Amino acid sequence: GVIDEEKYRLLWGVGLPPWHSMYILDYFLDYGAVFAAETAYMVPDPFEIPPDVSDPVEIIALRAFERNSSLQRQGQEAGGVPPLAWAHLERIRDYSIDGVVMHVTRSCRASTMGQILVRNVIRDHCPGLPVMFMESDIIDLQTYSEAETKNRIDAFMEMVEANKRSAG
Repeated sequence: GVIDEEKYRLLWGVGLPPWHSMYILDYFLDYGAVFAAETAYMVPDPFEIPPDVSDPVEIIALRAFERNSSLQRQGQEAGGVPPLAWAHLERIRDYSIDGVVMHVTRSCRASTMGQILVRNVIRDHCPGLPVMFMESDIIDLQTYSEAETKNRIDAFMEMVEANKRSAG
């Protein structure tokens, strides 16, 4: 593992990381928590482009379409869950996630669209699973408070601990 005594597995959900203060993510290590998965970039599974393909971009586009279509289909089968939210549910299941952290990015609203929807879907499908919103800008440090962020992490990790303890 990433640390000797991993206690909690977290998911980095919708939202770009806080590039100016990435060190804050190390604070989770103090609790024995690691980020086991992420959905910010959603890197697709690797694939090979056959040698007889004349336009590799067409194959790449087809793969992206197939992945999105697959998420759409699975979400529909699960009662109409949007693809982005379904990707979170997949990772929560596949990586035995104990909590989800999302970064509300003030200067890039497009990267945080859908966070409330995703949180609500997680609450519906994974009752009790803690979800935390970290808030800052990815460029302007004036909007960032390390003390406030640590307080939020402390409260979130208390919920993660309590939820895991009650789950058995």
